[in-house]
Formats: sequence, C-alpha cells, structure tokens
Amino acid sequence: MVKNINAINCFDTLKKIENSQLIDVRTPKEWRKDGCADLTLLKKKLYLVTWNESEEEFFNKIKNLNFKKEETLFFICRSGIRSANAVSFLINKCMLDSCYNVEGGMEFGWKCANLPMNL
Repeated sequence: MVKNINAINCFDTLKKIENSQLIDVRTPKEWRKDGCADLTLLKKKLYLVTWNESEEEFFNKIKNLNFKKEETLFFICRSGIRSANAVSFLINKCMLDSCYNVEGGMEFGWKCANLPMNL
C-alpha cells in the first residue's frame, strides 16, 4: 500500500533525517519548464528519474542509485499520481522499505507550501 505524506512533512523529514532522499519522477521537459525542489539548504541532492520510461528502465535507474534499504525515500511528480504509481511499483518489487508519495506533487503540494524551488 502506498503511504502518502504532505509536502511540508516531507521537507521537515528531509531536514531532520540524514538517510532520507527526494526523487522527482517528472519528465525533463517538466523539470525545465516548472522548476524543481531546491534542497541546497538541506545539503541534499535531488534525484531526477523519469517514471514515463519503461518500468524495467525506471527500476534499473533507481537500483543504480544504490539507496540503502533503511533509507527513507520520497517520490514527487507534478500532481502526485505518477509518483504514487512509482512508489506502488517499487513496493511490489520489494525493493525498498520506506517509500512515500508526496501528496499533491509539485503543483498542489510543494509549490503551494512555498517550499524552496529552483526555477
């Protein structure tokens, strides 16, 4: 089952927990046009891995990032639908234990909460 978290709680968790990461599953066009979450104040990297690719390609890209099983991963897209699908897919693959979908995505979650952005 997909666990959801709101953008503010996601940002706070990224700030407090060292082993937490944010993965943006939108497309390169969306990253360029709409901007991305800015995690520089948290001294964290934002990972960009498009969900629109084949499931196998997505799985391999996530796997190659070498996240540890105990890490907390947050997935975000434009509205929260693709990222929920990505989380569901990874949970079904039994790849990672702590995966969360950011509710409302960038448009209705992150931006509405006035969280840091790279435009």
